[in-house]
Amino acid sequence: MKVVVRKGNFEKAIRMFKRKTIEEGIVFEVREREYYEKPCDKRRRKHKAAVNRSKKDGRSNTVPQKRY
Repeated sequence: MKVVVRKGNFEKAIRMFKRKTIEEGIVFEVREREYYEKPCDKRRRKHKAAVNRSKKDGRSNTVPQKRY
């Protein structure tokens, strides 16, 4: 990833850098890897996210029935 500072406008370059890191998912990955997460907790978090997505879509019957 590369950000160019033009005409000494450092603040704009920082904003562009932040935007690019968010778009590429670097910030999310760093926060996710900050602490170790047990595999069972990871499955529980992913299942909860799937349930919330399905509720948002309005299709609650396609949620996997396995509970952790």
